[in-house]
Amino acid sequence: FSTSPYYTFVLNRVDLNGSGSSDDDGDSLTYLWRIVSKPSGSTASLVDSTSDTPNFTPDKPGDYVINLIVNDGMANSATDTVNVGVSRAIWRWGYGTNSLGNPFAMDENGDIFFGYSNSIRSINSNDGTQSWSFRSTDIVNDVAYFDGYVYGLCYDNSTSTSLHALDTSGDELWDTTLGTWMDGLVVDADKNAYILGNTKFWKVDASGDIDINRNQSSYSMNSYGPIFDSSGNLYFGSYTHRSLTSINSDGSDRWVFSTPTDSTYYPSIDDQGTTSDSSDDIIYIPSADNNLYAVQANGTEAWRYTTGDELRAQPIVGPDGTVYFGSYDNKFYAINSDGSLKWSIDVSGDVIGAAALSADGRVYFSSGVDVGSGNMFYAVDSSGDVLWTYQLRSDADRSGVIITDDCKVIVSPEGYIYALYDDCAGPETRRWPTYNKNNARNGQ
Repeated sequence: FSTSPYYTFVLNRVDLNGSGSSDDDGDSLTYLWRIVSKPSGSTASLVDSTSDTPNFTPDKPGDYVINLIVNDGMANSATDTVNVGVSRAIWRWGYGTNSLGNPFAMDENGDIFFGYSNSIRSINSNDGTQSWSFRSTDIVNDVAYFDGYVYGLCYDNSTSTSLHALDTSGDELWDTTLGTWMDGLVVDADKNAYILGNTKFWKVDASGDIDINRNQSSYSMNSYGPIFDSSGNLYFGSYTHRSLTSINSDGSDRWVFSTPTDSTYYPSIDDQGTTSDSSDDIIYIPSADNNLYAVQANGTEAWRYTTGDELRAQPIVGPDGTVYFGSYDNKFYAINSDGSLKWSIDVSGDVIGAAALSADGRVYFSSGVDVGSGNMFYAVDSSGDVLWTYQLRSDADRSGVIITDDCKVIVSPEGYIYALYDDCAGPETRRWPTYNKNNARNGQ
Protein backbone atom coordinates (compact mmCIF):
# COMPACT_ATOMS: atom_id res chain seq x y z
CA PHE A 1 0.00 0.00 0.00
CA SER A 2 1.60 3.25 -1.20
CA THR A 3 1.51 6.31 1.03
CA SER A 4 2.81 8.60 -1.73
CA PRO A 5 0.54 11.55 -2.60
CA TYR A 6 -1.90 10.82 -5.41
CA TYR A 7 -3.39 13.44 -7.73
CA THR A 8 -6.54 13.23 -9.84
CA PHE A 9 -9.40 15.23 -11.38
CA VAL A 10 -12.59 15.90 -9.44
CA LEU A 11 -15.55 13.55 -10.16
CA ASN A 12 -13.13 10.87 -11.38
CA ARG A 13 -13.13 7.57 -9.47
CA VAL A 14 -10.10 6.78 -7.31
CA ASP A 15 -9.22 3.10 -6.90
CA LEU A 16 -7.34 2.13 -3.74
CA ASN A 17 -5.35 -1.07 -3.34
CA GLY A 18 -4.19 -2.70 -0.14
CA SER A 19 -3.61 -6.15 -1.61
CA GLY A 20 0.13 -5.81 -1.08
CA SER A 21 -0.39 -6.19 2.67
CA SER A 22 0.84 -9.47 4.15
CA ASP A 23 1.12 -11.37 7.45
CA ASP A 24 4.33 -13.13 8.59
CA ASP A 25 2.33 -16.17 9.70
CA GLY A 26 0.24 -16.31 6.55
CA ASP A 27 -2.95 -15.51 8.44
CA SER A 28 -5.94 -14.18 6.53
CA LEU A 29 -6.32 -10.44 6.64
CA THR A 30 -9.26 -8.12 7.02
CA TYR A 31 -9.23 -4.50 5.90
CA LEU A 32 -10.74 -1.31 7.27
CA TRP A 33 -10.50 1.86 5.20
CA ARG A 34 -11.69 5.28 6.34
CA ILE A 35 -11.76 8.77 4.84
CA VAL A 36 -10.50 10.78 7.80
CA SER A 37 -10.36 14.18 6.10
CA LYS A 38 -12.06 15.69 3.06
CA PRO A 39 -12.98 19.17 1.72
CA SER A 40 -15.78 21.10 3.33
CA GLY A 41 -19.15 20.11 1.86
CA SER A 42 -17.91 16.82 0.42
CA THR A 43 -20.18 13.80 0.80
CA ALA A 44 -17.71 11.37 -0.78
CA SER A 45 -17.66 7.92 0.79
CA LEU A 46 -15.80 4.66 0.26
CA VAL A 47 -17.29 1.80 -1.70
CA ASP A 48 -16.37 -1.65 -0.24
CA SER A 49 -14.47 -0.11 2.65
CA THR A 50 -13.69 -3.58 4.12
CA SER A 51 -12.22 -5.01 0.93
CA ASP A 52 -8.59 -4.83 -0.16
CA THR A 53 -9.58 -2.71 -3.22
CA PRO A 54 -12.18 -0.08 -2.34
CA ASN A 55 -12.84 3.08 -4.33
CA PHE A 56 -14.38 6.50 -3.93
CA THR A 57 -15.30 9.42 -6.19
CA PRO A 58 -14.13 12.83 -4.97
CA ASP A 59 -17.01 15.27 -5.32
CA LYS A 60 -15.17 18.45 -4.37
CA PRO A 61 -11.70 19.76 -5.26
CA GLY A 62 -9.20 19.71 -2.41
CA ASP A 63 -7.35 17.20 -0.25
CA TYR A 64 -8.62 13.81 0.88
CA VAL A 65 -6.85 11.72 3.54
CA ILE A 66 -7.58 7.98 3.66
CA ASN A 67 -6.41 5.57 6.36
CA LEU A 68 -6.03 1.79 6.15
CA ILE A 69 -5.80 -0.60 9.09
CA VAL A 70 -5.20 -4.32 8.44
CA ASN A 71 -6.04 -7.04 10.98
CA ASP A 72 -4.73 -10.65 10.98
CA GLY A 73 -7.32 -11.87 13.51
CA MET A 74 -5.03 -11.11 16.44
CA ALA A 75 -4.03 -7.46 16.22
CA ASN A 76 -4.38 -4.34 14.16
CA SER A 77 -1.55 -3.11 12.00
CA ALA A 78 -0.14 0.36 12.19
CA THR A 79 -2.21 2.87 10.25
CA ASP A 80 -1.21 3.53 6.65
CA THR A 81 -2.26 6.82 5.12
CA VAL A 82 -2.66 8.05 1.56
CA ASN A 83 -3.16 11.67 0.61
CA VAL A 84 -5.26 12.31 -2.50
CA GLY A 85 -5.06 15.77 -4.04
CA VAL A 86 -8.05 16.55 -6.26
CA SER A 87 -7.88 19.18 -8.97
CA ARG A 88 -10.77 21.48 -9.85
CA ALA A 89 -10.50 20.19 -13.42
CA ILE A 90 -13.02 17.47 -14.30
CA TRP A 91 -11.37 16.75 -17.64
CA ARG A 92 -9.01 18.33 -20.14
CA TRP A 93 -8.94 17.87 -23.91
CA GLY A 94 -6.15 18.95 -26.24
CA TYR A 95 -2.59 18.61 -27.39
CA GLY A 96 -1.06 21.83 -26.10
CA THR A 97 -0.48 23.40 -29.50
CA ASN A 98 -1.87 26.78 -30.51
CA SER A 99 -4.20 25.39 -33.17
CA LEU A 100 -7.52 25.63 -31.35
CA GLY A 101 -10.04 27.87 -33.08
CA ASN A 102 -11.16 30.87 -31.08
CA PRO A 103 -14.93 30.51 -30.51
CA PHE A 104 -16.22 27.18 -29.30
CA ALA A 105 -19.96 26.50 -29.19
CA MET A 106 -22.29 24.08 -27.41
CA ASP A 107 -25.66 22.62 -28.39
CA GLU A 108 -28.69 21.86 -26.22
CA ASN A 109 -27.40 18.31 -25.55
CA GLY A 110 -24.08 19.47 -24.13
CA ASP A 111 -21.96 18.65 -27.19
CA ILE A 112 -19.14 21.14 -27.74
CA PHE A 113 -18.05 22.14 -31.26
CA PHE A 114 -14.77 23.86 -32.06
CA GLY A 115 -12.06 24.26 -34.64
CA TYR A 116 -8.72 22.53 -34.20
CA SER A 117 -6.23 23.34 -36.96
CA ASN A 118 -7.95 22.27 -40.21
CA SER A 119 -10.76 20.28 -38.59
CA ILE A 120 -14.10 20.87 -36.87
CA ARG A 121 -14.48 18.61 -33.85
CA SER A 122 -17.07 17.65 -31.30
CA ILE A 123 -16.52 16.54 -27.72
CA ASN A 124 -18.93 15.59 -24.95
CA SER A 125 -19.08 18.12 -22.12
CA ASN A 126 -19.73 15.37 -19.55
CA ASP A 127 -16.41 13.58 -19.90
CA GLY A 128 -14.41 15.35 -22.64
CA THR A 129 -14.42 12.40 -25.03
CA GLN A 130 -14.29 13.23 -28.73
CA SER A 131 -17.40 12.31 -30.71
CA TRP A 132 -16.24 13.11 -34.23
CA SER A 133 -13.84 15.12 -36.36
CA PHE A 134 -14.58 16.69 -39.75
CA ARG A 135 -11.50 17.52 -41.78
CA SER A 136 -11.45 20.79 -43.70
CA THR A 137 -8.90 21.87 -46.27
CA ASP A 138 -8.59 25.19 -44.42
CA ILE A 139 -7.89 26.42 -40.88
CA VAL A 140 -11.10 26.70 -38.80
CA ASN A 141 -11.40 30.19 -37.32
CA ASP A 142 -15.00 30.53 -36.07
CA VAL A 143 -17.72 28.10 -34.99
CA ALA A 144 -21.40 28.66 -34.17
CA TYR A 145 -24.40 26.37 -33.64
CA PHE A 146 -28.14 26.65 -34.22
CA ASP A 147 -30.97 24.13 -34.52
CA GLY A 148 -28.97 21.10 -35.63
CA TYR A 149 -26.50 23.05 -37.79
CA VAL A 150 -22.83 23.42 -36.86
CA TYR A 151 -21.27 26.31 -38.78
CA GLY A 152 -17.51 26.53 -39.30
CA LEU A 153 -15.78 29.52 -40.91
CA CYS A 154 -12.50 28.39 -42.48
CA TYR A 155 -9.62 30.08 -44.29
CA ASP A 156 -6.24 29.15 -45.75
CA ASN A 157 -4.94 32.60 -46.65
CA SER A 158 -6.15 36.15 -47.24
CA THR A 159 -7.94 35.23 -50.50
CA SER A 160 -9.76 32.01 -49.63
CA THR A 161 -12.49 31.57 -47.02
CA SER A 162 -15.29 29.02 -46.88
CA LEU A 163 -18.31 28.41 -44.67
CA HIS A 164 -19.11 24.80 -43.79
CA ALA A 165 -22.42 23.59 -42.38
CA LEU A 166 -22.43 20.20 -40.65
CA ASP A 167 -25.07 18.24 -38.80
CA THR A 168 -24.48 17.25 -35.18
CA SER A 169 -23.03 13.90 -36.29
CA GLY A 170 -20.27 15.66 -38.22
CA ASP A 171 -21.67 15.01 -41.70
CA GLU A 172 -21.31 17.92 -44.11
CA LEU A 173 -24.53 19.55 -45.30
CA TRP A 174 -22.90 22.10 -47.59
CA ASP A 175 -19.74 24.12 -48.18
CA THR A 176 -19.84 27.65 -49.61
CA THR A 177 -16.74 29.46 -50.85
CA LEU A 178 -16.62 33.14 -49.93
CA GLY A 179 -13.22 33.99 -51.34
CA THR A 180 -11.69 36.55 -49.01
CA TRP A 181 -10.53 36.94 -45.41
CA MET A 182 -13.44 36.70 -42.97
CA ASP A 183 -13.68 37.11 -39.22
CA GLY A 184 -16.91 36.84 -37.29
CA LEU A 185 -20.00 34.67 -37.67
CA VAL A 186 -23.56 34.89 -36.35
CA VAL A 187 -26.69 32.96 -37.31
CA ASP A 188 -30.31 34.12 -37.22
CA ALA A 189 -33.50 32.19 -36.44
CA ASP A 190 -33.90 31.22 -40.12
CA LYS A 191 -30.39 29.68 -40.17
CA ASN A 192 -28.98 32.52 -42.26
CA ALA A 193 -25.31 33.11 -41.51
CA TYR A 194 -23.87 36.65 -41.49
CA ILE A 195 -20.14 37.15 -41.98
CA LEU A 196 -17.92 40.22 -42.16
CA GLY A 197 -14.40 40.44 -43.47
CA ASN A 198 -12.03 42.30 -45.72
CA THR A 199 -14.36 45.10 -46.98
CA LYS A 200 -17.08 42.46 -47.48
CA PHE A 201 -20.47 41.56 -46.05
CA TRP A 202 -21.96 38.14 -46.74
CA LYS A 203 -25.31 36.53 -46.00
CA VAL A 204 -25.50 32.77 -46.62
CA ASP A 205 -28.89 31.08 -46.34
CA ALA A 206 -29.77 27.73 -44.74
CA SER A 207 -29.08 25.87 -48.00
CA GLY A 208 -25.62 27.36 -48.43
CA ASP A 209 -26.64 29.79 -51.17
CA ILE A 210 -25.21 33.31 -51.05
CA ASP A 211 -28.07 35.79 -50.58
CA ILE A 212 -25.90 38.89 -50.19
CA ASN A 213 -22.34 39.56 -51.36
CA ARG A 214 -21.85 43.23 -50.71
CA ASN A 215 -18.61 45.04 -51.35
CA GLN A 216 -18.27 47.87 -48.85
CA SER A 217 -15.10 49.93 -49.15
CA SER A 218 -15.98 51.63 -45.87
CA TYR A 219 -15.65 48.34 -43.99
CA SER A 220 -12.39 47.65 -42.21
CA MET A 221 -10.03 44.91 -43.31
CA ASN A 222 -10.23 43.76 -39.69
CA SER A 223 -13.84 43.93 -38.46
CA TYR A 224 -14.76 42.58 -35.03
CA GLY A 225 -18.23 41.11 -34.75
CA PRO A 226 -20.81 41.08 -36.15
CA ILE A 227 -23.71 40.88 -33.71
CA PHE A 228 -27.37 41.68 -34.37
CA ASP A 229 -30.33 43.06 -32.45
CA SER A 230 -33.94 41.84 -32.39
CA SER A 231 -34.73 43.92 -35.51
CA GLY A 232 -31.91 42.34 -37.51
CA ASN A 233 -29.60 45.37 -37.44
CA LEU A 234 -25.93 44.38 -37.28
CA TYR A 235 -23.08 45.97 -35.31
CA PHE A 236 -19.31 45.54 -35.44
CA GLY A 237 -16.04 47.10 -34.35
CA SER A 238 -13.03 47.98 -36.49
CA TYR A 239 -9.29 47.71 -36.02
CA THR A 240 -8.47 50.36 -38.60
CA HIS A 241 -11.61 52.56 -38.74
CA ARG A 242 -11.81 52.93 -34.93
CA SER A 243 -15.59 52.95 -34.86
CA LEU A 244 -18.78 51.12 -34.03
CA THR A 245 -20.66 50.58 -37.28
CA SER A 246 -24.31 49.60 -37.67
CA ILE A 247 -25.72 48.21 -40.92
CA ASN A 248 -29.07 46.84 -41.98
CA SER A 249 -29.53 43.11 -42.55
CA ASP A 250 -29.07 43.72 -46.30
CA GLY A 251 -25.68 45.33 -45.70
CA SER A 252 -26.77 48.92 -46.29
CA ASP A 253 -25.47 51.61 -43.95
CA ARG A 254 -27.35 52.78 -40.85
CA TRP A 255 -24.82 54.81 -38.88
CA VAL A 256 -21.22 55.01 -37.70
CA PHE A 257 -20.17 55.94 -34.17
CA SER A 258 -16.68 57.35 -34.73
CA THR A 259 -15.83 58.84 -31.32
CA PRO A 260 -13.19 56.22 -30.31
CA THR A 261 -9.59 57.28 -31.01
CA ASP A 262 -8.15 53.77 -31.32
CA SER A 263 -9.21 50.31 -32.49
CA THR A 264 -12.60 48.97 -31.44
CA TYR A 265 -13.31 45.29 -30.82
CA TYR A 266 -16.20 42.90 -30.13
CA PRO A 267 -19.46 44.68 -29.20
CA SER A 268 -22.40 43.39 -27.18
CA ILE A 269 -26.01 44.51 -26.74
CA ASP A 270 -28.17 45.18 -23.69
CA ASP A 271 -31.80 44.87 -24.75
CA GLN A 272 -32.92 46.44 -21.43
CA GLY A 273 -35.09 43.38 -20.87
CA THR A 274 -37.37 44.33 -23.81
CA THR A 275 -36.37 41.55 -26.20
CA SER A 276 -38.83 42.45 -28.98
CA ASP A 277 -38.05 46.18 -29.09
CA SER A 278 -34.57 47.24 -30.22
CA SER A 279 -35.24 51.00 -30.01
CA ASP A 280 -34.02 51.24 -26.41
CA ASP A 281 -31.01 48.94 -26.85
CA ILE A 282 -27.59 49.95 -25.58
CA ILE A 283 -24.60 48.72 -27.57
CA TYR A 284 -21.32 48.35 -25.67
CA ILE A 285 -18.08 48.64 -27.60
CA PRO A 286 -14.60 48.16 -26.05
CA SER A 287 -11.75 50.22 -27.45
CA ALA A 288 -7.97 50.32 -27.34
CA ASP A 289 -8.32 53.99 -26.34
CA ASN A 290 -9.00 52.61 -22.80
CA ASN A 291 -12.75 53.29 -22.90
CA LEU A 292 -15.89 51.21 -22.79
CA TYR A 293 -18.50 53.12 -24.78
CA ALA A 294 -22.24 52.79 -24.23
CA VAL A 295 -23.99 53.73 -27.48
CA GLN A 296 -27.72 54.18 -27.96
CA ALA A 297 -29.65 52.45 -30.74
CA ASN A 298 -29.57 55.65 -32.81
CA GLY A 299 -25.76 55.81 -32.74
CA THR A 300 -25.30 58.51 -30.08
CA GLU A 301 -23.14 58.09 -27.00
CA ALA A 302 -24.90 57.42 -23.70
CA TRP A 303 -21.76 57.31 -21.56
CA ARG A 304 -18.24 56.00 -21.42
CA TYR A 305 -16.10 54.44 -18.69
CA THR A 306 -12.32 54.95 -18.80
CA THR A 307 -9.90 52.29 -17.54
CA GLY A 308 -6.13 52.34 -17.20
CA ASP A 309 -5.33 50.55 -20.46
CA GLU A 310 -6.86 49.20 -23.65
CA LEU A 311 -9.99 47.04 -23.80
CA ARG A 312 -10.44 44.07 -26.12
CA ALA A 313 -12.77 41.64 -24.33
CA GLN A 314 -16.43 41.56 -25.37
CA PRO A 315 -18.46 42.95 -22.43
CA ILE A 316 -21.22 40.82 -20.93
CA VAL A 317 -24.43 42.13 -19.35
CA GLY A 318 -26.20 40.76 -16.30
CA PRO A 319 -29.97 40.61 -15.75
CA ASP A 320 -29.88 43.86 -13.74
CA GLY A 321 -27.95 45.70 -16.46
CA THR A 322 -24.53 45.43 -14.82
CA VAL A 323 -21.76 45.35 -17.43
CA TYR A 324 -18.76 43.07 -16.80
CA PHE A 325 -15.44 43.26 -18.65
CA GLY A 326 -11.70 43.13 -18.18
CA SER A 327 -8.96 45.50 -19.27
CA TYR A 328 -5.28 45.40 -20.10
CA ASP A 329 -4.72 47.39 -16.88
CA ASN A 330 -4.81 44.12 -14.87
CA LYS A 331 -8.30 44.83 -13.55
CA PHE A 332 -11.76 43.34 -13.98
CA TYR A 333 -14.74 45.69 -13.78
CA ALA A 334 -18.44 45.67 -12.95
CA ILE A 335 -20.14 48.86 -14.17
CA ASN A 336 -23.69 49.93 -13.38
CA SER A 337 -26.06 50.60 -16.29
CA ASP A 338 -25.63 54.37 -15.78
CA GLY A 339 -21.86 54.13 -16.28
CA SER A 340 -20.84 54.36 -12.62
CA LEU A 341 -18.40 51.91 -11.07
CA LYS A 342 -20.00 49.07 -9.13
CA TRP A 343 -16.71 47.37 -8.25
CA SER A 344 -13.34 46.43 -9.69
CA ILE A 345 -10.74 43.88 -8.66
CA ASP A 346 -7.05 43.48 -9.37
CA VAL A 347 -6.21 40.39 -11.41
CA SER A 348 -3.05 38.67 -12.58
CA GLY A 349 -2.73 40.34 -15.99
CA ASP A 350 -4.49 41.36 -19.22
CA VAL A 351 -8.09 40.22 -19.79
CA ILE A 352 -8.68 39.47 -23.48
CA GLY A 353 -11.61 37.02 -23.38
CA ALA A 354 -15.27 37.54 -22.53
CA ALA A 355 -16.54 36.54 -19.10
CA ALA A 356 -19.61 34.38 -18.43
CA LEU A 357 -22.31 34.80 -15.82
CA SER A 358 -24.12 32.09 -13.86
CA ALA A 359 -27.79 32.21 -12.89
CA ASP A 360 -26.83 32.89 -9.27
CA GLY A 361 -24.55 35.80 -10.10
CA ARG A 362 -21.10 34.22 -10.28
CA VAL A 363 -18.74 35.69 -12.85
CA TYR A 364 -16.08 33.56 -14.56
CA PHE A 365 -13.15 34.88 -16.61
CA SER A 366 -9.46 34.37 -17.27
CA SER A 367 -6.55 36.75 -16.93
CA GLY A 368 -3.04 36.61 -18.31
CA VAL A 369 0.06 36.12 -16.17
CA ASP A 370 3.76 36.22 -17.05
CA VAL A 371 4.53 35.32 -20.65
CA GLY A 372 4.75 31.55 -21.08
CA SER A 373 2.97 30.83 -17.81
CA GLY A 374 -0.58 30.54 -19.10
CA ASN A 375 -3.60 32.25 -17.55
CA MET A 376 -5.25 32.49 -14.16
CA PHE A 377 -8.92 31.59 -14.21
CA TYR A 378 -11.21 33.38 -11.74
CA ALA A 379 -14.61 32.75 -10.20
CA VAL A 380 -15.98 35.79 -8.34
CA ASP A 381 -19.31 36.48 -6.70
CA SER A 382 -21.71 39.32 -7.49
CA SER A 383 -19.85 41.62 -5.07
CA GLY A 384 -16.48 41.00 -6.71
CA ASP A 385 -15.11 38.71 -3.99
CA VAL A 386 -12.89 35.98 -5.42
CA LEU A 387 -14.35 32.53 -4.73
CA TRP A 388 -11.51 30.51 -6.30
CA THR A 389 -8.81 30.59 -8.95
CA TYR A 390 -7.30 27.96 -11.22
CA GLN A 391 -4.02 28.06 -13.12
CA LEU A 392 -4.46 27.31 -16.83
CA ARG A 393 -1.59 25.92 -18.89
CA SER A 394 -1.86 28.44 -21.72
CA ASP A 395 -3.50 31.72 -22.71
CA ALA A 396 -7.30 31.79 -22.98
CA ASP A 397 -8.88 33.12 -26.15
CA ARG A 398 -11.54 35.69 -26.92
CA SER A 399 -14.50 33.28 -26.76
CA GLY A 400 -14.28 33.15 -23.01
CA VAL A 401 -16.35 30.66 -21.04
CA ILE A 402 -19.30 28.27 -21.34
CA ILE A 403 -21.32 27.27 -18.27
CA THR A 404 -23.28 24.03 -18.61
CA ASP A 405 -26.63 23.34 -16.94
CA ASP A 406 -24.88 21.24 -14.26
CA CYS A 407 -22.24 23.98 -13.77
CA LYS A 408 -19.29 22.55 -15.54
CA VAL A 409 -17.28 25.66 -16.37
CA ILE A 410 -15.80 25.16 -19.85
CA VAL A 411 -12.83 27.34 -20.75
CA SER A 412 -10.66 27.17 -23.83
CA PRO A 413 -7.06 28.26 -23.46
CA GLU A 414 -4.97 27.85 -26.59
CA GLY A 415 -4.45 24.18 -27.40
CA TYR A 416 -6.76 22.86 -24.66
CA ILE A 417 -10.35 22.77 -23.48
CA TYR A 418 -10.95 22.39 -19.74
CA ALA A 419 -14.06 21.52 -17.75
CA LEU A 420 -13.76 22.98 -14.25
CA TYR A 421 -15.90 22.10 -11.26
CA ASP A 422 -18.17 24.54 -9.44
CA ASP A 423 -21.54 24.36 -7.70
CA CYS A 424 -23.32 27.30 -9.34
CA ALA A 425 -26.95 27.37 -10.52
CA GLY A 426 -26.10 26.91 -14.20
CA PRO A 427 -25.86 29.57 -16.91
CA GLU A 428 -27.58 32.94 -16.88
CA THR A 429 -29.69 33.35 -20.03
CA ARG A 430 -31.07 36.90 -19.77
CA ARG A 431 -29.65 39.89 -21.64
CA TRP A 432 -26.03 39.22 -22.78
CA PRO A 433 -24.46 36.86 -20.21
CA THR A 434 -21.68 35.25 -22.28
CA TYR A 435 -19.72 35.61 -25.52
CA ASN A 436 -22.07 36.24 -28.47
CA LYS A 437 -25.03 36.08 -26.08
CA ASN A 438 -25.39 32.31 -25.62
CA ASN A 439 -23.50 29.04 -25.39
CA ALA A 440 -24.26 28.32 -29.06
CA ARG A 441 -22.33 31.50 -29.99
CA ASN A 442 -24.92 32.33 -32.66
CA GLY A 443 -25.76 35.82 -31.37
CA GLN A 444 -29.52 35.25 -31.04
